[in-house]
Amino acid sequence: MLELRHAFDVEDANQWFRLIHLQFGFTHEDAKCRLKAWLSGQILPVAVQTLLHERDPGALEFQRMWHRLRQFRLGNVSKTGMQEHLKSCCWVLPEWTEDLLKAALAADVVPLADDEEDSVSQFHTSPQLKWDGQSVPSFSIELCYLNEIEAQNDLELRVQGMVLARLLKQKDGGFISDTEGALILGEGAALRSRLDLRLVTKDEAMVRQATVSLWDADAEVSLLRPSDGMGVVESQLRTGQAFDLITASDLTLQPMPAASTPIGAGYRLHRYENGWSGVIEARMDDLVLWTSAGFGKQSEPPPMETVRARWTQALDFTGTANHTWPWMVSLQVEVLDENWHIAGLRWTRADGKLMSFHAPPSELSLVEGDIARPVTLRVMLRHGSGRLATIPVKLPPPMQGCARWSEDGKPVIQRGDKTLLISEASRAMWSFMLPERRDGSGNVVTMEEQRCSFMEGDFVRGSVRSRAMILPRLGGYGAPAWISEDPYNGNQHTMEIASRVIDGGVIGHVRVDAESQKVIMTRLGAFDLTEKHEVLAWIALPEKPGGVVRLNPELLTSTASGWEFPFPQGGSLLALALLYEGSRLGSWFSSSRWSHALLHSPPAEPTQMAALLRVWKAPLLQSVGSENHRSQVVDWLQQHWMAVLPVWLTSKGTFSLPGIEQTPVLPLDSEWRRVVQALLIDLQPRISPEQAAAFVNGMAVLCSSQSSDERLGYSLIELSEACPLLAARTLTAALLSPLAESLKGRGKSVLALMRACFTCREDAATELAIRHGNRDSHWLRLSIPSLQSLEGGNMPLPLSYRRLSGSDEFRNFAFGVWLEEIRQRFHL
Repeated sequence: MLELRHAFDVEDANQWFRLIHLQFGFTHEDAKCRLKAWLSGQILPVAVQTLLHERDPGALEFQRMWHRLRQFRLGNVSKTGMQEHLKSCCWVLPEWTEDLLKAALAADVVPLADDEEDSVSQFHTSPQLKWDGQSVPSFSIELCYLNEIEAQNDLELRVQGMVLARLLKQKDGGFISDTEGALILGEGAALRSRLDLRLVTKDEAMVRQATVSLWDADAEVSLLRPSDGMGVVESQLRTGQAFDLITASDLTLQPMPAASTPIGAGYRLHRYENGWSGVIEARMDDLVLWTSAGFGKQSEPPPMETVRARWTQALDFTGTANHTWPWMVSLQVEVLDENWHIAGLRWTRADGKLMSFHAPPSELSLVEGDIARPVTLRVMLRHGSGRLATIPVKLPPPMQGCARWSEDGKPVIQRGDKTLLISEASRAMWSFMLPERRDGSGNVVTMEEQRCSFMEGDFVRGSVRSRAMILPRLGGYGAPAWISEDPYNGNQHTMEIASRVIDGGVIGHVRVDAESQKVIMTRLGAFDLTEKHEVLAWIALPEKPGGVVRLNPELLTSTASGWEFPFPQGGSLLALALLYEGSRLGSWFSSSRWSHALLHSPPAEPTQMAALLRVWKAPLLQSVGSENHRSQVVDWLQQHWMAVLPVWLTSKGTFSLPGIEQTPVLPLDSEWRRVVQALLIDLQPRISPEQAAAFVNGMAVLCSSQSSDERLGYSLIELSEACPLLAARTLTAALLSPLAESLKGRGKSVLALMRACFTCREDAATELAIRHGNRDSHWLRLSIPSLQSLEGGNMPLPLSYRRLSGSDEFRNFAFGVWLEEIRQRFHL
């Protein structure tokens, strides 16, 4: 007997028609024409509906195919992965694959309603209301464009700190959610108008963030379509057409809606069914705040220029003053047209409380959630003719300073004199409220228009936005964080963010408790130490020079937040590190003393100390606080740079450092090269012709060739990636030394090879100048002084060179410029 999938239990005249379609789902031609509509949520064929609900093995295979097609449409699955799935799927023929992919991509992803959201950061569709007028209402979204997220491992989607879904990384790229279908953001009384969505890694680092607006809390009424739950405007609706609306709970609707339910945060959801007539009004006492009279019409623009509001004071969080909330902030609201007068003013505070005034208030009571988000006032005006209008007036946050947002939506003030741990910075959203700037016409200039940049020392990390943002990737080598309005030429700090940026890894804070004489370490994340873990401590004792010791595991005691261990009385803890099989998991350095010990009483010889500083990720660029570590590191480097650089710039092998015999060499990433470059810019080391051969051989220790040309070329490429000035000086010294006699054409071949790799064409200069500072090639070339001009004395490099040197492309270009100068000098 044939075990055909059937629909004989359904009383329908089309039983035999359904029977046939249940065997293949859909036809090729139907899919080409209608797959777009099906995947967009329109009515599905009966056979497809049945297959999506059955539980037999064949139906489950169909469901997997359908789910992946939807995920492909949303940009969550790669084309290669989708092709492979379709070609191996029993429900479609392999030759259908390209047609199905084309039809699936034709389906439009519902764009975000918030036009302020960056398209590059979009990872969800617009929220949709699900409500039948009787059950508990909910809002849901779908994830999209996950294929564009550059993360290597699984992610978690969190809503207000709660895990909503887990995104599983696919081998062929992209992510698949462990939850099929739409994701419910909230239901009933638990709903809030704005929700915070975050994609985070397993170590809590934030990859993407979005603020989802379920309805407009700054408007008196939000309109939605019952058919798809999407937000609409008045001109898209008609009198008598069914619609939903969300209002504040203190408004009265006339006539009464067909259904109504509270949805939390002081709001109600209402529904009017098809067939209503007349004009619907939303009233507050005797004041009409909204009517349906504008349905189907292009609404008359409100008199926006009639009202002006401004703060008459600002809360300054950049200093040490302690502001306790709620804050009473002075405000001025004025009507500029004598034909209008204020009938009332309303706004929704960050804690959800609706504030109403019959006359313009002279001050507003703000809570902590208001300090870093624009305040939107709804000013109700009455014209002399009786016409009413509600004008939204948006005010910038009444504060100056920097705040990070916790997962529960609370801001934490970041003061400029405090340390910023990367582990904490990467888990939060950040808001920057800069001093107000106005143009020649008196208009406020936004941060985007000012081209403000986030700086870490001399490194330009990225643009600063007016709204909350994820911090750009930071290095964590001790440099201060600040905001600049002229990052490539200006040295004025518009705002201080942190005195130093530190990457402590899994180690949070460390202190020596004087009473118990113990070192107390806090950890980030939950894990236990094993026999493969090692804790090393750099300790200085009064009667002895500093030393690095490996702690006896038996002395380490686990606590709820980390570990602790006894510490000798009178000693100074300079630094410590937690390693796993020789690789760093975390480290900590004292805010003082360690660089002084490095310079005057190091516990090991220079190459071992160089390895320790690199492996432990020392704050080499810290220049503020109780001790200028950067200056003392440069002084130490002055004495040992020829021995240190081969250790700092090697990319293979193992290190030998104090307290541990061997540890693997770290990847030579661009961040570490920038640190070495910054220190060498301070130092500007000079190399004599007599030193050239020894230095080249030290740098070329990993070069397998014994050819002088190849070893010199290898060394120059390694140096140019970290410090093109030292690479140019090394080549100059080599051409003046006896080493030149063993080079082909006395260096001509090496120079030709280098010039082929490092060009300085005018088009490249123009492109670099536009990308960095939006300037011209002349400015870029002026940033690169000639080698000859740097010969006399220790002339500092231009500020623009220091800032541009954080770019790999600029360093390559600068080396190309100096190679051309060397060619002309030596007539090569």
